Amino acid sequence: MFQRNGLVLAAIACLAISTAAWAGNNKDTLVVTGGTDSNGFTPTLSGNPAQYFYATTVNAGNSFADIIPVQFDLSDTNGVPGEIITVTMSATGPITSAITFDAPSFPMTDPTSGLIHYVYINATNLVAGQDYHANVQIDAAPASGVTTTHGTLHLLVHVVAADDPPPVCYITDSTGLLLNDCAGNPVFSGGEYFIVTNQKKITATNPGQFYYNFVWTNSTGADVTFTSLALSGTNVSPSGANSVHVLIYDANGFTANFDDVNQNGIPCGKTGTTCKSPITVPAGQTLWLTWHVSYSLVGGPVPGDLLNYKACPLSPAADAIMQMGATLTNGTLTVTCGPVTANGYTLQ
Repeated sequence: MFQRNGLVLAAIACLAISTAAWAGNNKDTLVVTGGTDSNGFTPTLSGNPAQYFYATTVNAGNSFADIIPVQFDLSDTNGVPGEIITVTMSATGPITSAITFDAPSFPMTDPTSGLIHYVYINATNLVAGQDYHANVQIDAAPASGVTTTHGTLHLLVHVVAADDPPPVCYITDSTGLLLNDCAGNPVFSGGEYFIVTNQKKITATNPGQFYYNFVWTNSTGADVTFTSLALSGTNVSPSGANSVHVLIYDANGFTANFDDVNQNGIPCGKTGTTCKSPITVPAGQTLWLTWHVSYSLVGGPVPGDLLNYKACPLSPAADAIMQMGATLTNGTLTVTCGPVTANGYTLQ
């Protein structure tokens, strides 16, 4: 689930299929993939069968806008190429009027790969304390001719009061200091680190360790016990059996620091799924989560693209961008922050 200053959106996209005549005795395969939206949120696959889940949080009274790219890949798995299906996209739910498509209906001929269409969401005047759901239905014909995978997109919009502070997240080194950007300024996201190589292998990074930090104050007016903690990461590896720690404290009477969290916080395993006690945040108190990671490519061969990106201000290679984010939920409240990034460059 993803967050922005106060609103969360969920939408469901299911697929079916149709054609005038279907020559194959077996079914072709249509794969639907929900891509990263215009707000930078990458959906997760969950459930059985696995489906895509999107979410965001915005303040009451603010408008919410998002664009979701949906990729369609039709494979000729029945051995009869050239068959045609017609795909139709539609919306259901309380904010149906806020959802439009670049192509509500379009044909596909097997095999077709990489076809992308877009879902546009523009919602206004949403009320705090409510969750808004929308279902994006993707029907295709003939249903008897195609099997679909990941054919549902779930989107949820969670609305909070304007004075409900969003979480803050950022990346630090092992001393709790922010990374610097190319201009030498400390930044929450987009800071740089250096990748040390011997031209064949990646031997180390500077700094050598990194921490994702997530801070949220419970201003809901009631205690919140989170039942799910999900961390996401790209090009990172957890460090230690308990790389995740969570500290709950009263910010009005105590100012926690980076070492307090890592030494005295609740241990939650490598990825936050095995906390040794419930994560309950009393009303008015603050949660501080840290995730200790390292660059996952250390010890492996140097990807070719890394050697072309030796220093700022060049854009980093994809293999050198670390991304981290976290989502906590108790079934009705979802708090998300990220992804935040760190950009790697090889030493001159």
